[in-house]
Amino acid sequence: MDLNFSRRASGYFELAGFKLPREVAVHPDVPCDHPAFSLLQRFGGIHIGADSEKEVLEELRNDIAFEYVSAYGGIIDPWEKLLNTRLIGVAEIHVRHGILYLADDQSFFMHGGMTDAMGFSGLGFLSAVDNLLFAQSAPMIRPDQQSVTWYGIKYEHGDDRLYRYDGQ
Repeated sequence: MDLNFSRRASGYFELAGFKLPREVAVHPDVPCDHPAFSLLQRFGGIHIGADSEKEVLEELRNDIAFEYVSAYGGIIDPWEKLLNTRLIGVAEIHVRHGILYLADDQSFFMHGGMTDAMGFSGLGFLSAVDNLLFAQSAPMIRPDQQSVTWYGIKYEHGDDRLYRYDGQ
């Protein structure tokens, strides 16, 4: 897995104390054959985009605290089926109000924590980190949902702003 980050994001990794070479222990629930393993081995314990009070830096959209996060409440189960992948929680985001998941194909998805809404954050580490820090993830909707609210905006099936995934 390519774990490079953009020049734009590099300063936030430096502020968090990230330096290469770096390798930390990975939680035993993370499968060795999943890309989450190498990501957490390199970035586990690093928290980017937050100040000393653990609040999101003013110029950023989210902070990212890299750590294994176990799925809770069965919220991820339907998404794993719809996306036909394993989703492993690799970070808590937005002042720990959301979770960042990594799929087998290196797609990143975020769960908002306050609702059952999911968003596509990017394909690959560089893209996902930049989208989380500087932009916004694309909302997703399940077939069983009539609508989904994402960052205060209501989306319904057929909306061009929704992330399209196979089976939708």
